[in-house]
Amino acid sequence: MRGISGAARAVGLGLVVAATQVGPMGAVRAETAAVAGPQPRVAGNWAGHSGQGFAFVALLDEDGGAARLRIWQGLAEVIEGDDPQLVVTPVAARSPGMAPQDQGLSLAVGPEATVLRIETRQVTDAGSRYEAVEVQFLDFQFTVVGYTQEFTPSGGAPVQACRVDLRRNLRWLDGVEAEIADRPFEADNLAFWTPTAAADRGYCPAAG
Repeated sequence: MRGISGAARAVGLGLVVAATQVGPMGAVRAETAAVAGPQPRVAGNWAGHSGQGFAFVALLDEDGGAARLRIWQGLAEVIEGDDPQLVVTPVAARSPGMAPQDQGLSLAVGPEATVLRIETRQVTDAGSRYEAVEVQFLDFQFTVVGYTQEFTPSGGAPVQACRVDLRRNLRWLDGVEAEIADRPFEADNLAFWTPTAAADRGYCPAAG
């Protein structure tokens, strides 16, 4: 099974990328396919370029001021009236008045696997924060496989970075590698993820 984290994120917020090989941290080294900005809606196949898995459509929108993720399984297009297989609200932090380009979805597509990325960028007086939650469909479960959090303080202070590979049970905090505790496979179900899950579970410090 393959995870994805900082290396794929480095190609830029909201880019659709094509995976070429697996590198450190289980990250997919990627080539960009030049789609600028995060997308509110993406469609793909969980088995990547092979097309041998479930087709899916994912939609990120707002529900009562919260970020809502919906996933329709087995469809290339959403048909009105069809219920999604998964609804997670809130799935990521969302500030009032957040611009559409500051939160969205992207895909990392490899030969046999696709990673869905939920990306958020927020800028405040304190600094800028980037966050990405990485999801694969594994063993019939929407599974969180990785997490990235970066905070760049205003005034030139060092960047605070945390990256987690949940398939390998590894965490990098400001470049220092450490193991994270093993847990049941079901614990990584996306249905249980919240905007504070990384901090609540001890993976990363609370977001700056």
